Amino acid sequence: MNMIPRWLGDRFSRGSPASFPAAFRPGTELEQDLKRVNRAFLATLGLSILIAGYAGWQEAALGPVLVWCMASLAAGAATGFLFGIPRGASPGPAAVRTEQAAAQARSAAGSAPPPRPPGTAGAEGTQGLRPNTNLEEVSDWLTKIIVGLGLVHLQDAPAIIHAVSTNAAAAMAAVPTATHVSLATAIVVGFAIEGFFGGYIYTRLFLQGAFARSDEDMMGSKRKAIEQVLQHTPMEAASSGGTPSLPSPSQLQAAAEVQRVVADDPRAAVEKMSELAYEYEQTRATMPSGGERTRRMSEIVARMTVVALGAQSQLSRFASSPQAGDRLAAVVMLKVRFDPAYGPWLADRLVEEPPFVGYHAASALWAACRSLVTAERDKLKALVAAADQKLRSKQLRDDDRDQIIARILE
Repeated sequence: MNMIPRWLGDRFSRGSPASFPAAFRPGTELEQDLKRVNRAFLATLGLSILIAGYAGWQEAALGPVLVWCMASLAAGAATGFLFGIPRGASPGPAAVRTEQAAAQARSAAGSAPPPRPPGTAGAEGTQGLRPNTNLEEVSDWLTKIIVGLGLVHLQDAPAIIHAVSTNAAAAMAAVPTATHVSLATAIVVGFAIEGFFGGYIYTRLFLQGAFARSDEDMMGSKRKAIEQVLQHTPMEAASSGGTPSLPSPSQLQAAAEVQRVVADDPRAAVEKMSELAYEYEQTRATMPSGGERTRRMSEIVARMTVVALGAQSQLSRFASSPQAGDRLAAVVMLKVRFDPAYGPWLADRLVEEPPFVGYHAASALWAACRSLVTAERDKLKALVAAADQKLRSKQLRDDDRDQIIARILE
């Protein structure tokens, strides 16, 4: 019995311990939980089989009794498995209220991004990004159906159990007596309950860790691939003198490669983009203003450019974030692939963001004006002209940004 926890502990240790909750890490609570569960469940199950087997041997029907024991145990375990399948994480009410409050504040300030298209994840949906598994949905549907039908037909439950028990009793004797039916009822109900709890507990203990390891392995391989692409992509020096900062052909090629790598699950790219956004904020906060800080921040923007297409599904989340680094990431995404719906939001970045972010927003707008048709380009130029008027009225001047704005308005 003690070999089972040790073997499972070895299996769990193959994944990254950081990928599990603390209670599921090998050598700690997991091993103790497995020992307790195995001792209690296997002892109860073994005693039940001995009692049922003895009763079947007394009735000269040991084989049929054991078959019904296994059938009831399997039915209960299958139901427990459906109820025990772990679900993906979802945001709590507090997180949702926080995001709604932030969105209202941004809307009042006039800088809210456009509404999120149907089917895209917002800030609260980052944890929901995970490999597609229909098993969770099927489990959810079936458990609701089982509970619903059980409640509707609750008054019919005794008759259903009696009918099943009568069939089981017929396997013990050609003409079953009340004793046979009573014994069959105990077997059907008892082993079904044991199977349910066994299936539920073991599913929670094993599958939760297995799913975490599987996700961690896939995420680790994708993160490694992204890092390799970043290492082999040349990071051009920052543009200056009013020249727009645009992605180079090598960066666009690398961005397409990252998009291909994370096509089935963009979490790794989104996490990398969030990491770069935080690195930008730390660089801006800890380094003194000057050329060296600008160079470091430009390097971060270059790496953001490579990850931009892979994290594009979370554009709305980054654009609506209260963090300056996340908004810079959204600007870079729009520089790589412009979305006309974000034109007003991007024009607002010229006024509301620091000069460095405003410079990259101006670069994104300039690139967009080159690619849009006349009508859409005129609308975008009107937004830039309005932003330029605000900058002049507030006397917010920055040579590089303002030169790009002038080139847009030419």
